[in-house]
Amino acid sequence: MNYPTCFNDPKEFKDWVRYARQSKPSESDSFCADCTPEYRDKMVAENRCQFPDTTFVLTTTKVGNHIETELVGRRNRKSIKKLREQLVLGDENDSVKVG
Repeated sequence: MNYPTCFNDPKEFKDWVRYARQSKPSESDSFCADCTPEYRDKMVAENRCQFPDTTFVLTTTKVGNHIETELVGRRNRKSIKKLREQLVLGDENDSVKVG
């Protein structure tokens, strides 16, 4: 099984997928949504981030009588398009792993 390179091993990614399936659906169901700016920067430095141009936005959600805020990672649309093209067309120069 291929897994995103920002995870340490396939088990860690499978655990994330299992938890994500049990969680309330979010606007972005990608693993980048759960990333942080610090972790992204660390993975970029280690050449393990597939989406280094991920940006982070503060979102708010009303839950009952209070408001919850969360920092959510958002992938750049151009990066997603490029990755999809590589997966569909194949790119001999780039090895891409996706979860």
